[in-house]
Amino acid sequence: MERRDVGVDLCRAIAKALGIPQQEVFIRAGLMDPPPNYDPDTARLLHKFAELKPEYRPEIEDLIDIKLKRQKHPEPGTAKTRTGKMPVLSG
Repeated sequence: MERRDVGVDLCRAIAKALGIPQQEVFIRAGLMDPPPNYDPDTARLLHKFAELKPEYRPEIEDLIDIKLKRQKHPEPGTAKTRTGKMPVLSG
């Protein structure tokens, strides 16, 4: 079986199909080095944010502000799971 190198067009198609930034696919395919301080989580969030209609963006900013406030000043007795979500208690 002949090995083919991954090309730019294929990487773009993969990124589009997966809904992730092209840069992430290029880095994983070895077509480019990650920039200094590159964080794939941040890149994915920025990519998704850029795809939002402008009228939805303030809502996301508000949500981030709420989460940052809670992170800086956590309420006592609010146990969090690994994902940061409140656990569901049955009872």
